[in-house]
Amino acid sequence: MNNLLNLFKIGLALAVVFVLTTDLQAQVRSGKLVMEITEVKMPGMDDNPEAAMTLEMLKGSTTTLYFSPTKELMVMDLMGGMMLNRTLTDVKENKVTTYMDMMGQKMKVDMGNLESVDEDVDIQYTIDKNDRKKILGYDCYKVVVTSTAQGQTMSLETYITEDIQVMSSVIQGVQKNQLPGTILSMTLDAGGIYMVTEAIDFQETFDEKVFVIDDSGYNEMDIETLQRMGGMGF
Repeated sequence: MNNLLNLFKIGLALAVVFVLTTDLQAQVRSGKLVMEITEVKMPGMDDNPEAAMTLEMLKGSTTTLYFSPTKELMVMDLMGGMMLNRTLTDVKENKVTTYMDMMGQKMKVDMGNLESVDEDVDIQYTIDKNDRKKILGYDCYKVVVTSTAQGQTMSLETYITEDIQVMSSVIQGVQKNQLPGTILSMTLDAGGIYMVTEAIDFQETFDEKVFVIDDSGYNEMDIETLQRMGGMGF
């Protein structure tokens, strides 16, 4: 009887370990996530043909995040390539670098180390796990995010999944992901500006050659120099 009881206890312990291990393995820590601006509206733009055209060009802009346990690359492609920003996070070297291509201007910006890059950014969030939906097959719940950077506050309604874990934030102006999961949908609705960004594709494999960036032709500077130039448009 004691032997049977011991076997039962061992079996139960193994079952718990299996469940915990399976849950750990279910979290994706390497992959390629593509998000797209699917809707954008701004006040007074409908009566301005040039502004309306700019909004139409902004729609369809993408943010692509390539991530692995040691490196992440965020690629923001705005208005059909007119503005291309790539931010490379290297965990081993404790370094964040942004490559900015804007209408012929090329800048390589040393953003600092992982600890200092968001020193001036304050993130607050409220979780509502009762509000859930599926995005690209992943279970997501609602998180309202408020970020304050350089005296400006932005509030976003997001849906995140804990099944995908990344270091980088997909929120513009915020480098590090401080949420318990990864954003797959976000809506900005403030001051008449309405913008919806949705995840449109996710793949668990990608070519890690994307982490090798040719920096020839880039004007190198630090973050303070960029701020003095008024170039915080990423």
